[in-house]
Amino acid sequence: MNCRRFGSFIIAGTICLAAAGLGAEDIMTRSGKVLKNAEIVAIEGDRITIRHDAGTEKVPAAEIPEPLQKRFRDGEIKRKADEVEKLRQELARREAEVRKLKDENERLTREPDPAAPTPPRVVEKPPTPIEQLPEVKAGDVIDARDVVLYYETDAAAADRRFRKKTFQIKGVVEKFEPKMFARLYDVLLESPKKSVGVVCKFSYADRWNAVYTKEHGRVLVAKERQSETRLLKTGDAVTIRARCEGLKGSDLEFSRCELVR
Repeated sequence: MNCRRFGSFIIAGTICLAAAGLGAEDIMTRSGKVLKNAEIVAIEGDRITIRHDAGTEKVPAAEIPEPLQKRFRDGEIKRKADEVEKLRQELARREAEVRKLKDENERLTREPDPAAPTPPRVVEKPPTPIEQLPEVKAGDVIDARDVVLYYETDAAAADRRFRKKTFQIKGVVEKFEPKMFARLYDVLLESPKKSVGVVCKFSYADRWNAVYTKEHGRVLVAKERQSETRLLKTGDAVTIRARCEGLKGSDLEFSRCELVR
């Protein structure tokens, strides 16, 4: 390689590094001091940590031009935003793994042990044939287990009777599922069928900062500023005003939920 080609190679490499933002630069403080090959490492209050040829030192923030401070902060914002996005992706992956494990456990629970004797099959039916039910009204109180049985017996007829209708359902709280990064939480009621979940979808009250579980998931609480309010506990008998959305996969879903008692 001749000298001219070697020089061109060096210049091109220097331009690439500068374009990538990898190189340091000379910084002149407001008092006139020049820091060679300097880069801002951290900004802490009114002090800025700078690394340069002569070492690392902290200087007053007033000594460093504001455009340099802004450029550093812009870079920190992007870096931290990238970190948050990676955490979100990792959380989504872990949640998917948890759902898969739960589905597998439920499948194993539903599948009978081939070595065990087959018990006689008991077919549970709703108390009243669906065609004999009166039109559903907003004030009606219907047992959640009955709605599940209607859907198990005839999903199309149950949709015509209940779907997109608002009424009150009663049942017993089985568990809770607060949602990450959303002001939502689900309350699951006990179901007469292991293959069908009863999911009631709630939104946060405006005054709440967060909703989460305590006591190993048995208690649901709302955080309001510095205080906590207990909302529900597993085993509680509840009545919920809700809109039936029908079957979504293996779940019987209710939206726009409000706790009546």
